[in-house]
Amino acid sequence: MSTVTGTTFVQDFLFKGDESGISKKNGNEWRRLTLHDPATLDNLDFFLDESSEVTTAGLKLKDKVQATMTMTLRFGRLQPVVLSVVKM
Repeated sequence: MSTVTGTTFVQDFLFKGDESGISKKNGNEWRRLTLHDPATLDNLDFFLDESSEVTTAGLKLKDKVQATMTMTLRFGRLQPVVLSVVKM
């Protein structure tokens, strides 16, 4: 289920995992959040900005979460950006 309010929307997911590392190309740190959409059975990857305050502490595989997102123009494409992830 997803809910739209103003410029943000909320959608229910299952937590799949998160990764972080350092880019071999430019040396910048990166973070990736993987969420599973039970409605479409898709796994969705969201790359988080360095300044992102999204935390996954305390989340385990298959925990039900609610992600708050907004759409942002990044690298010439309109992409969803995760603002927060809350365990349900």
